Amino acid sequence: MDVTQRMAAVAAAMSSPSRLKVLESLAGGMARSATDLATLANIQQNTATTLLQSLCKNRLIKQISQGRYRYFRIQDNSVGDLIEALGEQSGSKNDDPVPPMSEMAYGRTCYYTRTRGQHHSTSLLITLYQSH
Repeated sequence: MDVTQRMAAVAAAMSSPSRLKVLESLAGGMARSATDLATLANIQQNTATTLLQSLCKNRLIKQISQGRYRYFRIQDNSVGDLIEALGEQSGSKNDDPVPPMSEMAYGRTCYYTRTRGQHHSTSLLITLYQSH
């Protein structure tokens, strides 16, 4: 597959509002479960599974296993930058905040913040320390 064919495959993988909602919710660097992503994209669980397989196949997201749980996260910062550039190019700005993780999912996963390059727990500790 040459570069232009690969680019077309990636563009096709992002070609629905549901897929873009999933990518946008992962663009911040948080890992999320398929159930959380289905809820965010307002789609059925079986549809989310197919959608996530397509995004993984096209290397836009990756799957992370922690014990018996599976999470999905953005492949790397370049994918987040691509989603951001696409949003800017569309001429619209999405001001809808991404809903927070459920407490159970938050407790099972160690998140990596994209902007600071630190683990989320480290950022929380720094914030707590500086507030006293």
